[in-house]
Amino acid sequence: MFSDALARFPGSVHDSRIWKISGVGMHVENTFSIGEHILRDSGYMMRPYLLTPYRQPISTPRFNYNYAHKRTRVIVEQTFGRWKRRFHCLHGELRMSPDKVCSIIVACAVLHNIAIQWKQPLLEDEVSDDSYPDDVLDFEETDDHLASKHYRDQFSIHNFSN
Repeated sequence: MFSDALARFPGSVHDSRIWKISGVGMHVENTFSIGEHILRDSGYMMRPYLLTPYRQPISTPRFNYNYAHKRTRVIVEQTFGRWKRRFHCLHGELRMSPDKVCSIIVACAVLHNIAIQWKQPLLEDEVSDDSYPDDVLDFEETDDHLASKHYRDQFSIHNFSN
């Protein structure tokens, strides 16, 4: 189920920008503490609470961390796949005004949640899409970013060593 839907920007806006201004993103930024985590793809700047995959894992803990990260993140990707299958209009371009498109996207998210609550089946029950985004963005190496990378290193060693 979707816990938040922010659709107010026409065109293409990067996920990390939307995250920064979303209610969920601001709540997490202000309330999460060490030991609480959200998994994101590598398109996000590192934060101690926001764990991204390693670009080039060079040790067993890092390989294991990336494997566990991918296995968990694929659930999110499959959720978007189910949503798009339930509402085929989300597959391509919606040729309407930006305001109307934003309303349609939010309405599809709400209706998807209702369908899940009422246990409405999809036309195809199985999701076979194991896609995992491998987009990689470069971020400036700020002190906060470096500290977050160090936290991720310690997290992977502590939790994913054999």
